[in-house]
Amino acid sequence: MKKFAAVAVGVASFYYISFITQKHQEKDKNISETVQNSNHHHRPKQNMGSDDIQSQRDFINYISKYTKSYQSTEEYNKRYELFLKTKEQIMRTNSQNGASYRLGFNQFSDWTDAEFNQILGDKAVQDQDDPAHLLVLDASKNAATIDWRQQGVVNPVKDQQRCGSCWSFASAAAVESHHAIEGNDLLSLSEQNLVDCSKAYGNDGCNGGLATQAYQYIRDFGIESESDYPYKAVDQACARDQSKVKVFVTDYHSVTTQSPDQLKAALNVGPVSVSVDAGGDFRSYEGGILDKGCGTSLNHAILAVGYGSENGQEYYIVRNSWGPYWGESGYIRMAVVAGQGICGIQIRPSWPQTKSAQAEE
Repeated sequence: MKKFAAVAVGVASFYYISFITQKHQEKDKNISETVQNSNHHHRPKQNMGSDDIQSQRDFINYISKYTKSYQSTEEYNKRYELFLKTKEQIMRTNSQNGASYRLGFNQFSDWTDAEFNQILGDKAVQDQDDPAHLLVLDASKNAATIDWRQQGVVNPVKDQQRCGSCWSFASAAAVESHHAIEGNDLLSLSEQNLVDCSKAYGNDGCNGGLATQAYQYIRDFGIESESDYPYKAVDQACARDQSKVKVFVTDYHSVTTQSPDQLKAALNVGPVSVSVDAGGDFRSYEGGILDKGCGTSLNHAILAVGYGSENGQEYYIVRNSWGPYWGESGYIRMAVVAGQGICGIQIRPSWPQTKSAQAEE
């Protein structure tokens, strides 16, 4: 029944556009009566202009692209209004910010702010410094550019879905890459293992956590493969199987806060877990180099995999966990600037050292 309702709304929406377009072309036709006779639930508004028609077309295309399913006319109308709000922001920003970056529609374009905030799972901490794990590197040896994807040590982008588990994706991805850089196979490790089993270390599953606390858990218990402990995007009871552990963390290092040179130095060693403020323009990012439009209240953990330069502007290459359909195939480029960095990216970076579980045998 639910699927039928969703399809019915979608079909009604199709006819909605068809009828409105016909009304625009044949003003004397009574579209409202036609829709009523068709027994569809969604009734078109009258006196629609060309901009309204285009917005409805855009929304129908959006529903199709992101396979959205709305269970009632009321929800359809609610999501359409949210979509229009996002469209207004996209058009306003893209017309003002020049050629640096652009915004676009994504899976969050019909979400409320409250829904979006639920997936932002990087926990706030009072002290951003971690002197016990701070490692200062020689930045004079930094390469001009680096991209660990080109070395075959970064897995395809994953999707955390409706679970505030970004911290588990950022930490698992960092462990995957460093384990591969250290001469081992590139494995796909289990974020769900961390979601379910690292709560004693201060993490809270789908309600948030920290990459460094995930490293501490992996140091003590190791981490299993994604195939052995698949991702479910919900909190579950810990089902750890020590015989299936693939990798351990031997230590982890924090990067000097607010230092572009030290973050780049860490990136010369391997990918780095970073935290950002994912509000503002970050949420609807589609491409280019993000150089403004977000705060520095850290709420989302992601993975920096390198840095580069375009037209004189340095940028970090960052892998998100919102699927390959967000941003630049799941990635975002963020400008390198002094201080806290764009969206706070230079406030709290960290990276792990690893060893294979086979070394424990």
